[in-house]
Amino acid sequence: MNNSNIYTVHLDKDNLDTIFNNVKNNSSNLLYTNCIGKLEIGNDYFLAKQFDMCFYSPENDIIVLIERASSKSHSDIRKYLTTKNINFNEVRFINLEDNYQEQTNIPNISFAREKQILENLIRDSKDKGFDSCTFYPQVDSKLLINYQENKNITLEQTHLKGLIIFPDKYIFMTNEFNPKNLSMNTVAGILINENLNVSIIQEKFPQKLLKEEKGSKVLCKKM
Repeated sequence: MNNSNIYTVHLDKDNLDTIFNNVKNNSSNLLYTNCIGKLEIGNDYFLAKQFDMCFYSPENDIIVLIERASSKSHSDIRKYLTTKNINFNEVRFINLEDNYQEQTNIPNISFAREKQILENLIRDSKDKGFDSCTFYPQVDSKLLINYQENKNITLEQTHLKGLIIFPDKYIFMTNEFNPKNLSMNTVAGILINENLNVSIIQEKFPQKLLKEEKGSKVLCKKM
């Protein structure tokens, strides 16, 4: 999973056809159910949003994360994949932790490693009337897919470098050090070329996220 395209299914109505359009049928497709997907930022914090289902296609180099608070249920995703004749091997874990508190006011989480994906995400925000963002090129984070909270047993992890904050979404850049992916200098150039009001902050930890977002805690401290 270290350099896959990552897509997310959020609270709002997502177009699953767009997400799964490039997924070819393959016997290696995996569907993790009741997993615990988290974003670790720095060494001490997790983003206060979790994903509880993960579709991974090694052949297509795609990860699809379904948010715990998504309007799409597990059965909805299974039914959709079956209807589209997308084969998958499901790995279903027993239970999620009961102490999870849903934070619905936090903006949507998105990922980008390619220019077109980043430009589409930026234009989506611009279409909603958001023309300002904050770019943290030095922020390191990890996407962790666990299956047991307390023991932190990790199935997969993806290293992330760089974070863009819009009012409606957080965009995490995937693994800058792979030559296929966008460099932080290229990302800055794309933001400027889109005629955005960009604040570039050279912090290794985004202090801005320690504040509450519309009454919801954005970050949770690791236990």
